[in-house]
Amino acid sequence: MRAVDLAKRRRRAALRHFDSAKRERSSGHLVAAESAFVAAAEAFAEVPDRSAEAIAWNQAGAVRMQLGHLRTAYEAFANARHTALAAGDDTRAASALGNLASCLIELGETAEARACLQEALAMHERATDRRGEAAALGNLGLLALRSGDGPAAEDALSRALELFVALGDPAGAASSLNALGELARSRGDIPTARERYGRALSIASSARLAETQLLALGNLGNLERIAGDLDAAEQAFTSALVAAEGLGAQTLLAAAHTNLGNVALARGGRDVAEAHYRRSLAIHEAQGHAAGRAGDLANLGQLAADAGRTLEAQEAFERALDAYTLIGELRHRVVVGSALAQLERATGDLATASVRHTDLLAQATEMGFALGQAIHRSGLGVLALLRADIEAAVAHLREAEARYADAGDRRARAGALLALAEASAVSGRHGEARAAAREAHHFYEAAAMPGGAAEAWLGRAAVALLAGELSEAEAAAGRARDDFELVEAPLGLASVALVLAEVRLEQGRLNDAAALATESTPVFASARHVPMTHLAVALHALATADWPTVEARAESLLALGHLLLALRMRALLARVTGRGLVAVQVDADALGLVAIAASLARPLRLPPQQ
Repeated sequence: MRAVDLAKRRRRAALRHFDSAKRERSSGHLVAAESAFVAAAEAFAEVPDRSAEAIAWNQAGAVRMQLGHLRTAYEAFANARHTALAAGDDTRAASALGNLASCLIELGETAEARACLQEALAMHERATDRRGEAAALGNLGLLALRSGDGPAAEDALSRALELFVALGDPAGAASSLNALGELARSRGDIPTARERYGRALSIASSARLAETQLLALGNLGNLERIAGDLDAAEQAFTSALVAAEGLGAQTLLAAAHTNLGNVALARGGRDVAEAHYRRSLAIHEAQGHAAGRAGDLANLGQLAADAGRTLEAQEAFERALDAYTLIGELRHRVVVGSALAQLERATGDLATASVRHTDLLAQATEMGFALGQAIHRSGLGVLALLRADIEAAVAHLREAEARYADAGDRRARAGALLALAEASAVSGRHGEARAAAREAHHFYEAAAMPGGAAEAWLGRAAVALLAGELSEAEAAAGRARDDFELVEAPLGLASVALVLAEVRLEQGRLNDAAALATESTPVFASARHVPMTHLAVALHALATADWPTVEARAESLLALGHLLLALRMRALLARVTGRGLVAVQVDADALGLVAIAASLARPLRLPPQQ
């Protein structure tokens, strides 16, 4: 009798712990809930009741996942699986396997996660456990989404959604809709993405599913950010941040910091953006969250690249790329690969950049990843422009611009339009160039992006300079300088100095031209931007009548494959000295560079050279 009474007391104590845990969780007190579920599991082990113990460990693991404690969540789910198998409870063992897989996905162990999910799905199907089957399908869909297998993701997530709706499971339905929205966004189908996120938010709000509601809110905020409505995006992300702090949900808190960093960066607040990114990184490192950590490294790498800290940026991008490759997150790998290619282009390695863009474009195309295709089309278009292959440049850039338009990404679309404007100006289509530059400027200003507005003014200055409109070029460059100073962008300011140096050279103000070129040279040199360093040195040499240096730098640009810059340097040299004019004009004509050929006949306001 004493043994029976002891077992009853232990069971009552275990149930009290379990009921307390459920109350704490429903009130949003996750830390207290986790402690109570662990206490319940330990109490059920003493009864002993293996099935109840497995349930408690599963619940403890789920709360730990909500808190972002991935490694301890893994331990709880492993305990749940072990105790369920010991009890001969295959249904609960399969549920534990599915939860283990969710944890492994976040930790970046995708191969092990996939194996767990496939085993769990088979067990649920044998037991006709529809709820478990839906959960396994949802997680398999998430894995397919991360690896870039769009059709497999659509199939698994749609089947999961159908099952969750039939079961009346709002949490599962909303989570499936969030993932399906992400899939639509990756394909550039913004209306479908918005509709799916909206449905997820509606379901989560009605069912009072705080975390799922926050995820949907963040997803909708990202659509607003991409479309350029930074105020709406910031409002959504701030609400998510406050709610995540209240819940103690670390993963969602990190996401809110990242999203607010993206908004701050779009507004030119680099210091604020870096602070948010570093907070997110600290959370992800404490969690062991591989995908989150990779994203933070990529964001910090972009900040370093913009500041001219090229080696730091390259290291961050490579670490992020390796992490994404390891965990099978191929969509993000495609995006980070573009950032590395841009660094390679800036440092003068056009061949490596071209191979990287080409390979990743093929991967993005195979995945049906529309944004990835646009990014690498744009990169290949810029490379073609640098090589003076205007026809290829225009083809790539128009395709990229159209895809960005479909995706609703105004900022990226503006960047493609600025490159198209330069291609048109180089070809002598100055009206078309001005129209493209103005359209790009409109997108940036509509989105209140000071850094983007600075790029737009710089692009308009370059277009005006190619057309020989010096006053217009000078005014646009001045506006660009003001905006770059606002966002503290040293590389942007150095680029403005080069445009103004060329304007001063055209005006015959040689001392001013030399001073501006000198000002920009160490900025580009310290950032290891080899082509722009050559350009800065060549402009200084032109202003100081150092013709051999100009020719040497033009040869260096040719060796790097920067045919367009080399021809412009030679054209300026020919106009200053009166030598080699015909040869440069023939080269420009042969390449179809009408503007450069025509500019050779435009007089410089320089004193006669001996």
